[in-house]
Amino acid sequence: MIEDMAAVEQIDEIAGVEGVDLLAVGPSDLSRSLGVSGQPDHPRLVAAIDRVREAVKKGAGARPTGIRDHVRPEHARPTGPAAQSRRLSS
Repeated sequence: MIEDMAAVEQIDEIAGVEGVDLLAVGPSDLSRSLGVSGQPDHPRLVAAIDRVREAVKKGAGARPTGIRDHVRPEHARPTGPAAQSRRLSS
């Protein structure tokens, strides 16, 4: 769970660990860590979540589908077995 800026600052290393298959953002805790609590669309929070998403995409084994974007729902993608089977059958 990525819940503070210390974790975001080390996200490339965290996402690159072999065997890590899922990383999720704790948006409420992360926003407090950034000093923008209660502002889910604050640019600093959005940038931190985007940084986590990009690190996961290039990481060793973590799945980017494990990160849901609560800030911009248009970028959210359903996850889990049902969503995966729908994507496979499409």
